[in-house]
Amino acid sequence: MNVLGIGVDIVEVARFRGLGPDSKAIAKFLSEKEVQDVFRRREPAPTLAGRFAAKEAIIKAVRSGRPGSKIFFKDIEVRGDDRGAPQALISCDLAGNYQILLSISHGQEQAVAFAMMVQKDDAYERRPDQDNESDLLRGA
Repeated sequence: MNVLGIGVDIVEVARFRGLGPDSKAIAKFLSEKEVQDVFRRREPAPTLAGRFAAKEAIIKAVRSGRPGSKIFFKDIEVRGDDRGAPQALISCDLAGNYQILLSISHGQEQAVAFAMMVQKDDAYERRPDQDNESDLLRGA
């Protein structure tokens, strides 16, 4: 698996406090599905900040991995997989055999995200039944 690009972003959660699902700011960076997911939470601000940081990190990873690529907030949808791990779905046309690996973390004050654009390795594809322990045992 070759690393094509990386990106990281950190944001203040306070920037997102008080924003509602109908806010113009929210409409600029979240899909309708993401809005529904985020605003079903009791305290949406940390999750909003995490999604924003994730999209910034993904854009940085893609633009560093594929210089000249046109990718914007609304081209990216961040959601959890079956186990809650964040996944990025990219809707713009980025040619190539790649995937985006994503990590998001937040507290009450800050949110941070790290994204890595990697070339897929046909010999190793992550299967849903694998867990971190099996990765460590294999040296992955």
